[in-house]
Amino acid sequence: EEQARREEQAREVALAQAASDEATRALDAAAARLESTEGAPEAESIEAVRERLEREAGREIERQRRDVVLSFLDVVDDLERALDAMAPGPERDGVAMVRERFLTRLAEHGAKPIEALGEAFDPERHEAATVVAAPAGAHDGDVVQVLRTGYAMGDDVLRPALVAVARAA
Repeated sequence: EEQARREEQAREVALAQAASDEATRALDAAAARLESTEGAPEAESIEAVRERLEREAGREIERQRRDVVLSFLDVVDDLERALDAMAPGPERDGVAMVRERFLTRLAEHGAKPIEALGEAFDPERHEAATVVAAPAGAHDGDVVQVLRTGYAMGDDVLRPALVAVARAA
């Protein structure tokens, strides 16, 4: 069921890209026809519409890409939990390789882990799950443990890191 949902989202991204390409081709053709008539003010209007449609299509494709990447973060979480539960050995090494390959593919699509450990708590990038006594060397408000890795695409946070925050005694 999860796989089917991911495949459907991937199809939606492909369809949106195809629709964007088709709309761009149609508008380019219309603009070329209008440009061939001298002094046609409609050409400027068509160009403005084409640019607006390209921006909207780009935003929609990016939104769908984020949705697809976000849906795969649960799989990464499952792989990390599996690694935590496994004893050292070839099976664990295999799961670790799958996880690394998955993270590489997500990075190719712009998703990067949010660095949190040792950083000052930032409510835009971190979600506080608990507050703990500050260990030696930690300052009040520092992230002292990452319970779930957060991810961002560019400056946009896909999912904040779930963290434990230090509280000075």
